[in-house]
Amino acid sequence: ESFGEFAHVKSDERFVVVKGTQGSDAEKEHAARWHKEFCDAWERSAFVPCRSVDDVDLTAQQESDSNLVLIGNAQTNAVWGRLAEQIPIKLSQDSVSVKGQTWAGEALAMQGWTPHPKIEARKIALLGASDLRRAQVGTMELWVDGWFDFAVWSINKAGKPELYQVGRYAPEPSWAVSSAERPPL
Repeated sequence: ESFGEFAHVKSDERFVVVKGTQGSDAEKEHAARWHKEFCDAWERSAFVPCRSVDDVDLTAQQESDSNLVLIGNAQTNAVWGRLAEQIPIKLSQDSVSVKGQTWAGEALAMQGWTPHPKIEARKIALLGASDLRRAQVGTMELWVDGWFDFAVWSINKAGKPELYQVGRYAPEPSWAVSSAERPPL
């Protein structure tokens, strides 16, 4: 069993979705689209709406009481930006890095989780891309499809999302990154 598959961030404990509201009008529009897609997928499966808050409205109490699902990137989500230097997942214009391993490409998106760097026993899920307008992910139903700890998505020649890299973390304390193959269905 994985140390803590992505799905555990949401399904096992209380979570709040934090929508990015920073950046240009286009960036805010696309962050809102990603947020809506995630929350719509959750509501279709769980039959209840997501607990959700804009990044600038997240309270210290909400952050300490809940796992966080951060939508956007460090430039478009104020909470992600505040924690960016302390989390092991990094986005740049042409790459995604997880625990020091880097994958390069155009319009990459990522989904991953990490322990909260300041609040023990809390987790943070990250769903985003450096360019939210172009990047896509293959699923927003991570409580069902989130068997991984992180996934990097690219866009194929047909313009559809394609799994580029997927992996699981080794058990603490090493947190090494390893490639993983999707388990048989």
